[in-house]
Amino acid sequence: MKEKDISLTAINVSYTDRIEEREIRALEEFSGVEGFGGQVKELLLLTKDTEKKENGVRYMPLWKWVLKTW
Repeated sequence: MKEKDISLTAINVSYTDRIEEREIRALEEFSGVEGFGGQVKELLLLTKDTEKKENGVRYMPLWKWVLKTW
């Protein structure tokens, strides 16, 4: 998602009770992609119920993100 300051938020969705490591790896890989890596300011994983920040990744329930973006 492109922000007003031209930075990027990398978003992945894992709507399950158990978050797989591949979901986190996909965000980390995107943040390192040439051409995008320098612009990525946040890694966001939209989840079913998990809310935390860990190792540079913010986990947020999907419902909460939807309410926040409206």
